[in-house]
Amino acid sequence: MATAPTDRDPIFYHLTTLTKALCDMGSDGWDQITATEVEDVPRIGELEDEQPPVLDMKVPFKVIDLSNLLQRFFPVESKTRILYRKEYQDLYQMLKDHRLQYPENGAVVTGLPGIGKTVFLFYLMIALTMDGEPFAVHVDPKYVYLVRGPGLVEIIDMAVAGHTLQDFHWALSDSDAESIRPPSIFVNYQATCYVVQTTSPHVDRWWWKKHRGAKSFVMEPFSWGEMYFVGYVEDKVFPRVRSDTGTTRKRISTPSVDLNVLAKMFTLYGSSPRLCIDITRDENSRTTWENSIHPILSDIANLPQLISQLFLMKTTKGDMLSQLFPLHPGPVRQPVVDVATPYIFGKIIDVLESKDDATYWNTFNIFRLLPQTSMNAGRLWRSFVKGAFCKGSSTRVLEARKLPETIEPGHLKKKREKVPAPSIPIHFPFNGFNSFGPSIELEDGVELYVPEPFDDATFDALSVVGDLITLFQVTLSQEHSVKASDLDGIWEKLTQNFPGKTCKQLQWRLVFVVPADVGPAWKRVQAITPKEHSQDWDHVSQFVASFPLPMARSRGNYFHIRD
Repeated sequence: MATAPTDRDPIFYHLTTLTKALCDMGSDGWDQITATEVEDVPRIGELEDEQPPVLDMKVPFKVIDLSNLLQRFFPVESKTRILYRKEYQDLYQMLKDHRLQYPENGAVVTGLPGIGKTVFLFYLMIALTMDGEPFAVHVDPKYVYLVRGPGLVEIIDMAVAGHTLQDFHWALSDSDAESIRPPSIFVNYQATCYVVQTTSPHVDRWWWKKHRGAKSFVMEPFSWGEMYFVGYVEDKVFPRVRSDTGTTRKRISTPSVDLNVLAKMFTLYGSSPRLCIDITRDENSRTTWENSIHPILSDIANLPQLISQLFLMKTTKGDMLSQLFPLHPGPVRQPVVDVATPYIFGKIIDVLESKDDATYWNTFNIFRLLPQTSMNAGRLWRSFVKGAFCKGSSTRVLEARKLPETIEPGHLKKKREKVPAPSIPIHFPFNGFNSFGPSIELEDGVELYVPEPFDDATFDALSVVGDLITLFQVTLSQEHSVKASDLDGIWEKLTQNFPGKTCKQLQWRLVFVVPADVGPAWKRVQAITPKEHSQDWDHVSQFVASFPLPMARSRGNYFHIRD
């Protein structure tokens, strides 16, 4: 039995008022409580230029405005609206689809600190009310509130045993410092409701899902536009206030947000709203944060194990590690671990280059599988060349052997026939490391071009000697398919260097650089995926070269490459 409701309970009062108000709005309720605001968002890379920044004109943002009905759930005085992310609508649909298949399992919704997990729970209360779905909600450590319909709210005292949930398809729970886990009435063996918990990815908060077969859903990180709106536009409309630590509990204003600093923090440290906005306001916090990064990364030999714990959502190391290696949504919103930014990845490389060979190569392999490394290909490749070819010697030689071609079987042939091709060694002597630019000097002054992240390159390095173009691709696998569209893109950029010549009039070499232990597995040319109206790339000679140092391969399936 539920406890007799009382108007003196603030959550009961607000839930009753909220559900009544939403019911009175009728079928167009969403139109009445949402509004669209249009902002000109500055492009992040041009904020610090002397010229006025280029704007992404007229970017629409939706907000939910419920006046004082929000204040109990978001106790920031004077703030009466929240950003309505499309993310909430997408997640709600995914949860509904999942509940239809597994009505008694549930879901754990997680993501970066400050990304809006609690806001999403509030969105669910609004959406379920408008859809006419009864639900139970746990937003107080002592009570569970049963919302049976508009204005029909009951209270369950958690101190009284024997309560069960009947006729409730949904049970909502928000994890915070006081209410770490969903209440037992939601997750015990008698429970038949679909539990949705919004929480940080700490194992002690979501462990219940193991017993219920619940699924994890990771929220999309903030885009720069969303960070700009929440951290800058909203800050001007609703200046943040906080309580001091004295006995008077006086409300004092916090420093306003500097747009240039916010953009810099977003670029350096990633898209966590709580981190970016907090350290934007306080220079001391920025210094403390920056000084705390190196001690964590210095224990780099243990980082792979810690990151695997992040992937499995088993970390107990606090928020800082999860900020450096945040969870991102992979396929169907499952957890994917990534490096926060290219800046953080650069710090990882700095630490790696100071370690012994065994630590360097073992850790290098694992970090190369993280998606962010593809955004920082130049730094990764320069580190690879510096470690593999220039460590301890002024000149090292990378020797490559030519891969033989194959003939596809015809309709009557049962076996592939290999075209005989000798193993032709190609020598690429490296004369040291050029620290003054994005290139590595080759013999006779030839430069190896190493793309930077903003080049959007698809290969790790490129050299041009006369009419000979050599592409380098580092891979840890036993095979590596190539897209014709990628080769087309490279040719388009090089066309101006070869006036009057066609692609086929040049010599093309594609060199796959692989660990020594997988080199023998490379026995034939790799497939070049065709594209309509593409160049014919059959004339590309393919080679494979092994690392001169042994390179241990990563094990496990902790990391995924994002599309």
